[in-house]
Amino acid sequence: MEIEKVQQVKQIQRITKNMMIGEVVYDHPEAAEVLLSYGVHCVGCHVSFVETLEQGLKAHARLSDEEVEKAITEINEAITIASSAVTGKK
Repeated sequence: MEIEKVQQVKQIQRITKNMMIGEVVYDHPEAAEVLLSYGVHCVGCHVSFVETLEQGLKAHARLSDEEVEKAITEINEAITIASSAVTGKK
């Protein structure tokens, strides 16, 4: 029962630009596809656990603040779609 509550909290949690790349990809593998599409290829690198999404998107993809926000929105959408497919909820 407790595991189900933790999983629900993870699904509800929104991804933010201050989260570490490695943690996001570990918890939500579907985020890797979005990051890769922006040219952020460090999703499996050891540095990904000490680099935030914002740092990675700005350094590797050379994105502006607005573009970083767009990428974060896309990551959250990908996670929502993936979790909907698993739970059958929209």
